[in-house]
Amino acid sequence: MAFTLISVFINSTIGFFLVDMLYWIFSLVILGIIMYISWRKNMYSKLGNFILLVGILFSFFGYLNNFDPSYFYLLINLSAFFAVLYTAFNKKILIILSWLLNGFSLGYIIASLRNLNLGIIFGIIIFLIGLRDAFLPKKFDDHLNN
Repeated sequence: MAFTLISVFINSTIGFFLVDMLYWIFSLVILGIIMYISWRKNMYSKLGNFILLVGILFSFFGYLNNFDPSYFYLLINLSAFFAVLYTAFNKKILIILSWLLNGFSLGYIIASLRNLNLGIIFGIIIFLIGLRDAFLPKKFDDHLNN
């Protein structure tokens, strides 16, 4: 729970300086819901926290390269939201949506900073890695955690 609070605080604080105000307000609502779910269920999502921190890192590097990361910031926070929902409710469609948004948003920023083909390739690869995570047998997943 504390790590979720730190991730949300860092994400919202740095996002305030990097993105347009409308996107920041929408993301603040999403981050507030993430905090509420984490508090209510007394849990935290490792994937959700990782997505929040990586998202703000990519937003910062995009901003340094004269790229407006507002759309990316909103999509990556929405991806973290679905990852937290998956941790709370354990529905596979939620993790698939999370990885779909994750792949799309990271592909979008790579396509904007480099070229379109590279962005599409990275987006598809990230989504396929996420599908592996969604359909990995629970028995094998428990083996990885030990």
